[in-house]
Amino acid sequence: MRRIRTPLVLATIAAAIAVVIAVASAQAAPAAPADGPDGPETALRVRLLRDVSSESAGVRESAATRLEVMDGLTAAHVAEALRGATPPGRSALMALAATRGMTELVPEIAAAAAAPDAQAAETAIRALVTLGKDAVAAGRAALEPSIAAGAQDAPVAAKERVARLGHLGALDVQRRVERDVLSRWRRKGGSYRGRYTALLEFGWDAQPVLLAMLLDVPLEDQFIVVGDASDPQLDQVRRVAALRDVAASRRRGYRTFDPLPANIDRDEIFDLAAQALADVADLDVMQDVLEDTHRSLLDADGFGGMRPRRFEKAFAQSIEVILSARGAPERLDARRRMLESAVNSMRQRLSMLDPEIAAIPYQIYTTELSELAGVLHQLGRYDDAAKRFEEIIEIIQKLTDKEPSIQGYNRACALAQGKRYAEALEQLARALDPKISSGNEDLTREWVTEDGDLEPLHADPRWAAIMKKRFGP
Repeated sequence: MRRIRTPLVLATIAAAIAVVIAVASAQAAPAAPADGPDGPETALRVRLLRDVSSESAGVRESAATRLEVMDGLTAAHVAEALRGATPPGRSALMALAATRGMTELVPEIAAAAAAPDAQAAETAIRALVTLGKDAVAAGRAALEPSIAAGAQDAPVAAKERVARLGHLGALDVQRRVERDVLSRWRRKGGSYRGRYTALLEFGWDAQPVLLAMLLDVPLEDQFIVVGDASDPQLDQVRRVAALRDVAASRRRGYRTFDPLPANIDRDEIFDLAAQALADVADLDVMQDVLEDTHRSLLDADGFGGMRPRRFEKAFAQSIEVILSARGAPERLDARRRMLESAVNSMRQRLSMLDPEIAAIPYQIYTTELSELAGVLHQLGRYDDAAKRFEEIIEIIQKLTDKEPSIQGYNRACALAQGKRYAEALEQLARALDPKISSGNEDLTREWVTEDGDLEPLHADPRWAAIMKKRFGP
């Protein structure tokens, strides 16, 4: 049957065809720019740059957060917004420029560091430090002429700018030391002798930063800025006093200049600082502070007849290692004598037990023996440490049919430091061989190659062969 089309039906069909043709044409035509001079992206950017000067702190914060991730935002846009911004808006825009790495705005930010507005100056100083050493230099250049001029005309302003210059230097030092320390964090942990010797180039400046990290104390400018070295004797007194101020602080919670990387826990800052101080602590200014801290930790619960809590004991032991590594081994040696007594006593008890049924006591014994071996290593008694590690290897091999890779690795470190290089290479090869030792998956290429204890082995061709066999080319 043939369908009859009425005029209304024909009109509807014609309209539908027109829509299809229009859609097809739109799909075939090149896309128009999403944003022109008056496009939606431009309008949004303009509105957000205006909102950072809002009277509402919430609006300012929301706008700044969105601008931090906005595509197409340039230094020119921020510079234009700065010219008409309110004081809070200027602070927000300078912080935004630092977050986005807009080094083109350093001149404007450096000028703000020397301007009368104290809040804007604080933001400018932090922004300059974030933008790097060239920006810090620009900030110094802006502040120093202001000081010279103000010394004649406005002494109070000059004093304030001297304080700002010190603040700029203190924050710059803090950030650079922190970045160096945190960059040497490793997923598997471990303590590498000499890992932090590069911090020696900071000289005194690194000492208060590392001590504040160790003691979990907020860092204050006066801990770092202690005057010039025109009078070395007075300078020494000031530095010791600054470190005592760090240790005496009743505040807690060390705050890093930059947010901590997601892969590093706050609890790890202490351990990293302890390792760094073992390499670079200046005991001429720090020894008494560390000794007093060690004593207070061990005496913390002494009046109640209680032993130190586990974290206090571990903290005190880390300080012992720092002192010993920097030339004051007395406290660590006292712990060595205590551990040797405990190990000898345990050995006598084990001699009366049947090895077939003494697996758990032997495991306890190897734990104590391992701690003793570690202390001997820290004291530089490498042959004694290697002997203790060897005993542990023999015991665990009998109990499990495999050698323990970590203890074998530690023995290789002791042998290398004791200049017994051939034995060290042989022991290292065994520790890294999965057929011989268990647990060597924790010994990464990065860990092994960075360890300062093994550095004397690097020039030997056998070292390269061992690395290639275990980790590949």
